[in-house]
Amino acid sequence: MIDSFDYLRYGSGIHAFVDKHVKRYRDIYEYVLKTPAGQHRLTDLAEIAGISTQHMSHDIKDKFGLSFVELLACGRCMVAARLLLSTGKMIRDISAECGFSDPKYLVKYFKMYYRYTPSEFRKKYKMDEETLASRMRYEEIPLSAAI
Repeated sequence: MIDSFDYLRYGSGIHAFVDKHVKRYRDIYEYVLKTPAGQHRLTDLAEIAGISTQHMSHDIKDKFGLSFVELLACGRCMVAARLLLSTGKMIRDISAECGFSDPKYLVKYFKMYYRYTPSEFRKKYKMDEETLASRMRYEEIPLSAAI
């Protein structure tokens, strides 16, 4: 859920936020920061926001263009993608860490959002240290060459 508020990915949403929505989503964001990944429920978020579950559901769909479940799965997949590229953890461990109840759900949603399974994604995009080092090489250019 935390990553689901990524404005670079989603833009500012379908409609602009008014001040009461900004406060509402800040309260939700703070709650999500304190709660383990697999325990985010729409009813809890609605209660924190002080609105009904149905209102919360429609509000999320209106603001982000995705349902709560889609937004949550997308955010979990973004976290999984970072872990796939930055760690050597097994997919089942990443799945649990991201809040999926079963690794098959990670695979299902990951393929939906990234068009690759998690293992295919890792093979395609993770660089070994030698490749990374070769891309980080640079040449010393004299200052006189800049003029």
